[in-house]
Amino acid sequence: MTDDQDCTTLTLELALLTLLADHSLEQITPMEVATVAEVPIEAFHARFVSVCQLNDIIFADIKQSLIQTAQPVEKTGVISVKTTISRLLAYSDTHRELLCLACKTTEGSQLITALADKATRSLKRIAKQYPINTVSIAKLSYLVYAATGVMVQWVSGSLQLTRRQMGPYLHNLVML
Repeated sequence: MTDDQDCTTLTLELALLTLLADHSLEQITPMEVATVAEVPIEAFHARFVSVCQLNDIIFADIKQSLIQTAQPVEKTGVISVKTTISRLLAYSDTHRELLCLACKTTEGSQLITALADKATRSLKRIAKQYPINTVSIAKLSYLVYAATGVMVQWVSGSLQLTRRQMGPYLHNLVML
């Protein structure tokens, strides 16, 4: 894909997410997406069969990207909290507009919750390998959801911190 094609695809994605803030997916037509994106309807049809397909692609890409970004493993085979936070912040900062719009949709909220659930389950599996009590496992779950909420607030612009400030802020939160 050329840069122009990538730009048009991203523009269509952002247009759909903008429309989803006020309309259900079933109410949105390809023509509305193209109009909001300020591209010809042919540009939509050249890339997507339907609005549902575009929606599915958006959220599948976000999910895959966040999962891949959040699973850095050091050369030692250990998952690094600092590296994970740094990578998530970099991805979120780079894709802020897309993520901000996605978080405003029902599907985006469900995706964030599902990813937090997945992270909690992963941490619980890791924690079971160490002498850690049930209270600490519950605390891990709480901290994952707290960090997720902070990230959503940061992406939306409600939390006025730079990416450099967010790293230590999240790290301290997670390491409570």
